[in-house]
Amino acid sequence: MQQFVIPCDALAAGGRSAAAARAAVLTGGDFHYLAHVRRLRPGDSIPASTADGARFAMTVRERGRDRLSVTLRPIPDDEPPAAMPITVAQAVVKPAAMDLIVRQATELGAARIVPLLTDRSAPAARAHPRLPRWQRIGRSAGQQSGRRPLPAIEAPRRLAELLQEAPGTAAGKLAFQPPARGEADFDLPDALDPAEPVWLLVGPEGGFSAPELDRIAGAGFRRCTLGAAVLRAETAAVAAITAVRLLWHRGARQRPAAP
Repeated sequence: MQQFVIPCDALAAGGRSAAAARAAVLTGGDFHYLAHVRRLRPGDSIPASTADGARFAMTVRERGRDRLSVTLRPIPDDEPPAAMPITVAQAVVKPAAMDLIVRQATELGAARIVPLLTDRSAPAARAHPRLPRWQRIGRSAGQQSGRRPLPAIEAPRRLAELLQEAPGTAAGKLAFQPPARGEADFDLPDALDPAEPVWLLVGPEGGFSAPELDRIAGAGFRRCTLGAAVLRAETAAVAAITAVRLLWHRGARQRPAAP
């Protein structure tokens, strides 16, 4: 584990910020992990952060039967948070695949993960109860990878609702859909401006339906493919985020140097 991510509800001072609280009480699974797996004792310290990316040295002040009381000392941040302005809107797929997408999107630096309800996705009744699990997976992935800050993992939303929210500019709005038989590839842009946010739409197994593709195009999204191979949803999401990171680096190299 690269860092321990302090849950908001464990913080003192109303659970709003570790900077104000400077203390936390850890119970449940966090207590078990820190006390029985990491075997922390009073006086022991480990690196920690909050969901918004603030860094702390977390020191055990008191160990009870079922809780740890800790103090939080802010650490000067010589490494700025690594989140990139990527919104990953992923159609809800099978549970194991969706769990993997959330984990890998967190590790790759997505700022926001929005589970999408589409014509071919898992139904809303099965998607909404999984939100707490996805948020736990995002936190776990952030702890293992050292990712700061954690992505916002939102409740499932309808595709039409998300399309209304997306900004009007088209440069960073990309929809990934495999080409149909006999259909030409849809190329990625040559580069992306790293100062601009990017919205990625990734469909379910089988892709977006034809009416959905019409609505996506009408909202100004650029349709893209990742080659002729048909990728599993979890592979497509990781490939799409990785492609955007590379296009951002290319865009950064092409920007004129500041005077």
